[in-house]
Amino acid sequence: MFLHCIEYSGLTVLAYYSYLFKDIPSILLFVELFAFSDEFHQFFVPGRTFSFLDFLADFIGAILCLIVIIKYKEKIYGERN
Repeated sequence: MFLHCIEYSGLTVLAYYSYLFKDIPSILLFVELFAFSDEFHQFFVPGRTFSFLDFLADFIGAILCLIVIIKYKEKIYGERN
């Protein structure tokens, strides 16, 4: 579970700084669609299954990462999104 949080935190950082996404909801939507597709494809892999808890861990990792990024930017640059 913890590794899912770490992995999707990394994806969230990449999405945040990619300049493809202009706002927080679009970043979350992208990351969660990616997480869903990752879990969905496991239906077709022998010995693997879709896990809602893994999907939830991905979402929590993305949310926590965005909170850290926003707080960091507020502290360092005085910016608000």
